[in-house]
Amino acid sequence: SVSTKDSFKAKDFRQKGNDYFVKKKLARASWFYRASIAASPVNSEEFALAYGNLSAVLFELNDYHQTIQSIQFAEANNPDALKLKFVSLTFLMIFDQLFDCRLIFRRAVCYQKLKQFE
Repeated sequence: SVSTKDSFKAKDFRQKGNDYFVKKKLARASWFYRASIAASPVNSEEFALAYGNLSAVLFELNDYHQTIQSIQFAEANNPDALKLKFVSLTFLMIFDQLFDCRLIFRRAVCYQKLKQFE
């Protein structure tokens, strides 16, 4: 259990989740993404990214309702700082667009899959 909000710890958890996700160890990836969410300060970059990554796991598990919910949390908690970093404006614009596109695509597929079950 994570007792304090710590962006460094949250990032570490999220990166470990990414390692498990690549290996298709989805239960472990989900655990680390949820630990990242618990460790992240609300409205932080790590909080938004952890929810975005969790949505990928849930999507792979065909849990479309939870995928959509995680996407909504990622979007709602995506701080302006995530969009306004000046490390490399061009790179960040491309990265933000790709991140947004993945979430939009994932949500669209979820709605399509859920419609099939109606």
